[in-house]
Amino acid sequence: MHHGLFRVDSLRAVGGYSGAYRVGYDMLVVALIKMWGSVGYVDSPLYHRVKTEDSLTRSPKTGLGSRFRQDIERRLNTIYKAAYARWLARQNGLMSASEFSAQLIELSSRERTLQQSRAIEELSAAATS
Repeated sequence: MHHGLFRVDSLRAVGGYSGAYRVGYDMLVVALIKMWGSVGYVDSPLYHRVKTEDSLTRSPKTGLGSRFRQDIERRLNTIYKAAYARWLARQNGLMSASEFSAQLIELSSRERTLQQSRAIEELSAAATS
């Protein structure tokens, strides 16, 4: 599974989505959310998927197997491995939930630009007011 509906607090706890990646980040977010808390499955359709020939997944430049996607997957895998090491520490009682969340946020935001970070902060503030 690499798509879903997430609780806002869970998404925030793992650093939210990052605009630093054009492809692949959706799968990392799901993995981080699974590390953060529980995931439930609903046996009914919650969205309609449309496949198009010009999608990022099918494009020769960004599609599956492309050099671009392989480079991104390597970078995301580095984040995943670091997050997994922290998850193991959390599972073994070496880290609190808040420390774990802070580290996931730091890991997921490493390649965000200052502009992206400010936009996320503004949206978060607007959503909670």
